[in-house]
Amino acid sequence: MILCLMVLAVIQNAGEGQLTVSGLLVIAVIIAIVRDAQIRKQVSQAATPDNSSPTTAPTITRGTRVNPMLVQVLGGLVGFLVVSYAVREGMRWYRETTYVGDTPYERSFVRALRAEGGYEGMLSLAKKAGDARQVQTTAALTVQRGIALLDADDQAKRVEVIDGYLASAPAAVCAAFGKGSGDRETLFNGMLSSLDSVALDVFTHLVAKAFVAATQNPSYRPPELSQDEMVQFLRDVSSGLPQAERIRFVQALCFVQTTATDLDVCWATRTMYRYALGQQGERRTTALRFVTLLEVQGQR
Repeated sequence: MILCLMVLAVIQNAGEGQLTVSGLLVIAVIIAIVRDAQIRKQVSQAATPDNSSPTTAPTITRGTRVNPMLVQVLGGLVGFLVVSYAVREGMRWYRETTYVGDTPYERSFVRALRAEGGYEGMLSLAKKAGDARQVQTTAALTVQRGIALLDADDQAKRVEVIDGYLASAPAAVCAAFGKGSGDRETLFNGMLSSLDSVALDVFTHLVAKAFVAATQNPSYRPPELSQDEMVQFLRDVSSGLPQAERIRFVQALCFVQTTATDLDVCWATRTMYRYALGQQGERRTTALRFVTLLEVQGQR
């Protein structure tokens, strides 16, 4: 009975992270006292002569005596600590190895992390960060660094998913993506909730790859886009547009934070995405790198 209560206490406290040495010591002492009473009873019964058996004179030996209560307390405490540690670690291992996520995005992201070998890295980050909000912020910053490390094909897949969402998103939401304004978490949660299972798996796999890439390159920081790079890229994009659209594109970017409408900003943003996706070879790599860094730079 005592053992059952002990195990129940261990499981309860281990699950809540409330195990303390003082608590363990109190329980261990109680167990030792009960056990000592049981031993004394057994000794007393054994010392009572039986009518059918001869009486044997007790043998007395001299020497240093060890307090049996101390031995029992120490033995009970050590045993209890071992059991509690094993249960706590077992429960932690179970939670960490069996967690699959609470939302479609989390489930997809956990699967992707496991596939990319980044799940342990996320657990390590979570332990270092502390509270859930800090974990989320740190993970987002890590992914933000990592998307710039993705190769051109992965960056293209990511841009395709975002552009597909912006095609049907409200103009204000689309413009916020282009400006890098608004709450990024709210914007991306809105996008994630709109994706079907296939697109969601593609996107979360890219997020997982970005996370792994960033953790493997902890000192990497995405470079700042220079003024010359921006001018050259915008010139390349506008050169392939008809005259009227070229004027609209330039005006939308020049007045993006002032008089440009959400529709114009959204259109200009998607024009850059489609341009990058439509290029080939080195021009494609350069264009995808630009729109990716532009997004990262807008989130800083």
